[in-house]
Amino acid sequence: MKNNLRELTSSAGRVAIDLHGHLPAAGRRPVTAAVGLALLLPGILMLVLPGPGLLLVALGLAVLALEFSWVRRLLSAAGRRVARAGSSRESTG
Repeated sequence: MKNNLRELTSSAGRVAIDLHGHLPAAGRRPVTAAVGLALLLPGILMLVLPGPGLLLVALGLAVLALEFSWVRRLLSAAGRRVARAGSSRESTG
């Protein structure tokens, strides 16, 4: 199951990067920002309201990371923290 999820997210990521590359250079950054924020802001609201808040926040950040390096660094740091937390949990549990 875990490998299937990895393959699915990997292929979805490749499609997103491919679509992103086909946008005209002048419109790439604003379109990416608009789509990323359109996912991120409702996701933040759904953290306290019913709905898939964490999923939308993650998707919004992933879209923004296509164009903005500070978001890539944020996601990279978050990924390291999650991996570290997972490895410490495995060693204690």
